[in-house]
Amino acid sequence: MSHPRAARLRVGPERLAALVQGRDHAPGDTLAPALGAMRDPVALLRLHVDQGAAHGWLDRRACAILSRAEGDPDELELLALPADEAPAGLASLGGTSDARLPPATRLAFAPADLALVLSGRDAELAAARVRGGEPERTAARSLLRSPRTHWQLEVWPAAQYSGDEKLAVEGLDSASGAWLVHPQGDEVELEPVTHAEVEARIRNMLGAVLGR
Repeated sequence: MSHPRAARLRVGPERLAALVQGRDHAPGDTLAPALGAMRDPVALLRLHVDQGAAHGWLDRRACAILSRAEGDPDELELLALPADEAPAGLASLGGTSDARLPPATRLAFAPADLALVLSGRDAELAAARVRGGEPERTAARSLLRSPRTHWQLEVWPAAQYSGDEKLAVEGLDSASGAWLVHPQGDEVELEPVTHAEVEARIRNMLGAVLGR
């Protein structure tokens, strides 16, 4: 992911604590506002991407996203973004790409069937379990035959968290397209979307928590 005003810093836990507490100087103009968001956040974030997770802090100026550094379990990676670039940044971390086109059709599965399908790469199992006709079976095969990312973003107010105030959006991203995941009673619908639509959904969600 590349954004004009983004900054990244690989850092150990002790230095990160010193930066957040103001005992160490943050390099660059973008990191300081993000550290301010960590000290006094308006909203908290959690992003799950496949088996990994990142945590975030957001205020009206900046967003800080913290994850384990690739290749070194003892280091952390801090991604700092201006608040207005947070929706695009979070969408990119989830795997969505401007170059990818949405699939041609919506898909629907029973919840248990979708979990079973996503746990492997059996395209014919996906075709057998998807609801609908041949267009849906073809799209389900394509999804399972492509490299894919399963992600979920959760956002809640920092000061007054309760289960009812948490907002979430979940998606699947693959070489054959991108979907948002919508549980609806006895089925889960996969809604085909573009990168811009994912970004807009995240922007609306962050705006609702920030109160703007």
